[in-house]
Amino acid sequence: MFVRVSGLSEAGVTVPEKQRVPANNTCDENRVTLVLVRWLSPHAAALLRDDQLRPVCPPSFDINHALWAFVRTRRPQPYFSDNLFARQLTLFAGHDRNTRRQYAYTLKHARYDLVQLESIDIYMNCTFLGNQTDGSILESITLPFET
Repeated sequence: MFVRVSGLSEAGVTVPEKQRVPANNTCDENRVTLVLVRWLSPHAAALLRDDQLRPVCPPSFDINHALWAFVRTRRPQPYFSDNLFARQLTLFAGHDRNTRRQYAYTLKHARYDLVQLESIDIYMNCTFLGNQTDGSILESITLPFET
């Protein structure tokens, strides 16, 4: 997801010239666009690594697949009682307040970061195995063939 952060000059934050959008922006030094990423780690079932250190999927998908899992972090328990969280509950999947809160609770250990778009140099072709909150991620890898 792309996130545009604005109001930085009012907060006393100067956006470095190389992070301004667009790059030649001299009149609006008040905003920056970042990418919200959710981090992955090798899945516990993937015991082998390929030559690029990707976690090789166990058979039968081992030949052209890597197996990942979402990174899990620790957060203090009152995290979901926060007033800021309560105001954003409508952003979570669910048909009522209770189901949205239950879905949000499944994400309590998710690790996210904001990074610069220019820092991303690899894109994955992947699909979820199981549910999207604690399931595995299967990455399809194109094998280099010589002709």
